Amino acid sequence: MLRKYVYPALLACLISSVPLAASADGIQIGRSTLTLPDPQRWAIRNIDTANLTYTGDVSGEIALDAKRLVFTANSGAIKAVVVSRVTKGGVAVRMKWANQCGKPPTSPFVFQRDRSNANDVDCLFVASVNKPQTFLDSLPQLKKDLDGSIPSGSILYVVEFSKSIGSGGYAFTQLLISQDFKGLDGITVDHSTQLPTSLLAWAEEFAKGNRNAVTSFTGNWSIPQMAFAKP
Repeated sequence: MLRKYVYPALLACLISSVPLAASADGIQIGRSTLTLPDPQRWAIRNIDTANLTYTGDVSGEIALDAKRLVFTANSGAIKAVVVSRVTKGGVAVRMKWANQCGKPPTSPFVFQRDRSNANDVDCLFVASVNKPQTFLDSLPQLKKDLDGSIPSGSILYVVEFSKSIGSGGYAFTQLLISQDFKGLDGITVDHSTQLPTSLLAWAEEFAKGNRNAVTSFTGNWSIPQMAFAKP
């Protein structure tokens, strides 16, 4: 069973009923601006979310923003869904965040890369799920956030990335991707799983971009190009 991310401050999340139009100029999520590949193929909704708690020099809460993004093929089939949360701004205190990476389950279909340290979280998690509904039933918050928007197919790829910095930046993004995803070819990834190397290479590029949401001055980040065998 895949491990469960637990964020008590996010338990009150609700899907907004107002859709947003994707724009080539970028989508605002907290302090960050997200650029999408093929923006005309994305549908976007706000997710109302509670503030995120933290500890450190002092304890408190920091404002958080969240959005759900759905990538649809020309056929109308959902190919990918992104749920992304990013803090709205930093605070003038040193902050500590719990590392949700943990020890991954022993499975040839799970990849985890943890570059966290004592102050900052940096965790990438990738898995292949052959029972999507059972998986979502184990993560009721994610299931609620998706609101029925799930990529088609009996097998899904799951990508999760979390990044924090001690000055108050936090990003947590979850992706569900259909099995015909081509990933990113031509890049070597050191792993011993049965997951496609092209998928892991794409996930590493995604994490590199998502990291900028909180580590860069501008907060600009992007999702790498997404290609599918059945577009």
